Amino acid sequence: MGLGEASHFMIRWLSLMFVPACVGFFFLATMETSQWLAVTGAIIFSTLATMMLTALLMKYLLTKQQKKSVTHHR
Repeated sequence: MGLGEASHFMIRWLSLMFVPACVGFFFLATMETSQWLAVTGAIIFSTLATMMLTALLMKYLLTKQQKKSVTHHR
């Protein structure tokens, strides 16, 4: 599966990825105001952690792929 096919598949089902967030927000509306800071902090932290780990994984995989392509060209 190429990059184009994988990205098309992900974009095709992108709207389903928002369903859990929308359902969670519906139930958060009745939560006490004292917990909003903790929830907001958890959302921000988890988003940043996910982005950082994804970037590190991508860097690792690209480096591995480049090393592999260099050894095949020799």
